[in-house]
Amino acid sequence: MPLDFTSQLDIPDYIDFNISLEPTEVSHRKLVRNADTGKAIEIVGVKQTVIPNGIFYQSIYDTMTEVLEPWEMKDAKFNWKTGRRGGFACMDVTLPHRIEYITTPTMETLINPRWIAFTSVDSLTSANCFLGTIDQFCFNGQINGEHDKVQSRHSSNYTNAGFVYKLQKAERDFFQQTSRLQDMAD
Repeated sequence: MPLDFTSQLDIPDYIDFNISLEPTEVSHRKLVRNADTGKAIEIVGVKQTVIPNGIFYQSIYDTMTEVLEPWEMKDAKFNWKTGRRGGFACMDVTLPHRIEYITTPTMETLINPRWIAFTSVDSLTSANCFLGTIDQFCFNGQINGEHDKVQSRHSSNYTNAGFVYKLQKAERDFFQQTSRLQDMAD
């Protein structure tokens, strides 16, 4: 079998689309449009940073492949959700082979992580990523399980590189915590 050096994430077309930014009659606003379909998505502030979903989710995936071993990414299950005329999108990833065990003389518990990232091209939602042992997740803020959260507003100072840096740190910190839990259990 030939080696595959690509690390391109397969993002659904209804999430990974080109965007165009157009001026409006109001000088401090701009129109965000799906450039592939021509449909308007939202009017945002002229200084708002608008990053296409494909770039955001590819950077999350690149971070995952950078900080996780290939066997940990094997059989990863990607679940996609979208809303607000494509202005909002969510990627929910479960990693069946990224497992940590916390063992005591009387019990053993399994820690199986999940990465949930969501953002919007309409700037109504910040760039977010939750990672950890998330049992239940709801967009209203109800999250069951231990997790770290990385969040950045889509302001004029937003950069994808800054978000990725925070995400890499959160992943390291969370899984160092599992080592500390095992140390306490011993």
